[in-house]
Amino acid sequence: MHLRAMLDCLPIFVAAGHYNYLISAYLYLQEMCQLDTRHPDVYDKFCRGFQVIRRSNQSWAGLSSDLVIEQTLMRSLKSSGGLTHGSGMTEEMRALWTMSIPITSEYNNAMQEFNYLTYTTSEQHRESSEARVKRDHSDLEKIKEKLSTCTPFSPDPSLKNIVTGVVAKEDVNVHEFETVGNEIGEKMIGKPVFGISFKWKDRAKTLADDSTVKVAQDRTIDPALLFQRFLIMSKTGQFSLEDVMSYELCSFPAALFEGKEIFRKANKPQLAQAVIDFSSKKSDKTVLDSIPPTEHYVFDGGSLVHRLAWKKGDSYGAIAQSYADFTVCLYGKATVVFDGYREGPSIKDNTHQRRGENTHPIVNFNAETEFVGRKDDFLSRSCNKQGLINLMTEKLEKKGCSVINASGDTDVDIVKAAVKASEHRPKTLIGEDTDLLILLFY
Repeated sequence: MHLRAMLDCLPIFVAAGHYNYLISAYLYLQEMCQLDTRHPDVYDKFCRGFQVIRRSNQSWAGLSSDLVIEQTLMRSLKSSGGLTHGSGMTEEMRALWTMSIPITSEYNNAMQEFNYLTYTTSEQHRESSEARVKRDHSDLEKIKEKLSTCTPFSPDPSLKNIVTGVVAKEDVNVHEFETVGNEIGEKMIGKPVFGISFKWKDRAKTLADDSTVKVAQDRTIDPALLFQRFLIMSKTGQFSLEDVMSYELCSFPAALFEGKEIFRKANKPQLAQAVIDFSSKKSDKTVLDSIPPTEHYVFDGGSLVHRLAWKKGDSYGAIAQSYADFTVCLYGKATVVFDGYREGPSIKDNTHQRRGENTHPIVNFNAETEFVGRKDDFLSRSCNKQGLINLMTEKLEKKGCSVINASGDTDVDIVKAAVKASEHRPKTLIGEDTDLLILLFY
């Protein structure tokens, strides 16, 4: 059973990239398979159960050598009176501590005999105690409850994490670890141990490897080097310096683009600040005194999403409910207008590209799925944000709020909704985007 379990672990070591474990286990299995012919006396003792270390005669008390080292030597080193508690790890202290252990053990036994006290354990196995049985039952109920909300038997054919809902990409093959491990293991046959080399890219791809997207750098021209070459050529008379300096000498128009295929961002906060600076405190007070009391609010959904912090461990349904409670508590039954994040091109593609769109995996979640990770990373994916908006829409409508889901960018729809509703009763537009202010002026 022991050797069979070790054999079954070989493809797991390969797929996980633990190549040192693989080589060690491979050599160990080869030597153990020849134990009956090379060392028949040891083989006979192993067959009678002496391959483990027993410190007592209790059932299931056999431990492997590494566990015995951890439970005896390492525990003594790290417990009270050990080397890690003030004695130090110098060579002299290690020798003193090692040589004194047998003597202190004899003193310990003598003190127990003198006081008629003995430290022993019962024949009952630890796992069969009442406390352990109750704990096992409690853990089983937790697993059943988790599987009821995160079922692995959903009709969705995609490979995903059933707890977080993160959907794997096509190159993730961790579910085929046995095939990956066997293919690499076959290449080891007939080769010397120290002559085997492995490539990290051959191991199985997991969801952790898919957490970020690798973007290859395009070949760009160094403007300084290009300028130096043109300057040299202008000295030779082939080009005049005036002709050379008539070009921007860069791979893209720097006046319009901040990077390849990324437009420069408009300095909208500067425009908003200019409007604030232009208005005086007196005029602000005059306007505020003339504004009638607000009877209804129109809320920018994009601004609402960034208003609240998320707690790890909360379900997405609880997060959406917190947004609904926040809106109703502060703004009543407001009108909330959300951007639309549908498939296909949109006028926001350049903005999404600048913000690092598609840097987070797709999360296939529902109201019961627990949130893990970072809020900004989750919202960097359009489909993730759209799924959250769908949950928020459901919770807001149950609270009596009016929700408008636009098909694309919603700035114009927000202003239209605010202006149209203001014809019947006073409205206040809540948002942080400078575009809303510009559209209201228009």
